Amino acid sequence: MATGSGLDAQLGVKDEVTVGTAVTPDHFFEFDNEQLTNQPSYIEGSGIKAGRKFKSVNQAGIARQAANGKVEIPVMMKGFGW
Repeated sequence: MATGSGLDAQLGVKDEVTVGTAVTPDHFFEFDNEQLTNQPSYIEGSGIKAGRKFKSVNQAGIARQAANGKVEIPVMMKGFGW
């Protein structure tokens, strides 16, 4: 169950074999601080329909999800690399 405080957050990583192909993380690290921001890119249709004043919800959507920022990870004596 998520608490909303960030106390249950985790950072999971994995090497990307093929560019653009989703992978399941298999290494998890503790982190001290993060400053990540979500940066979705949107795609919008430009179709026009009679009697409509505004774009429909169906004409817009998120094309790609991205994140940008810093993560502070304490360097452990063992198990830090993979």
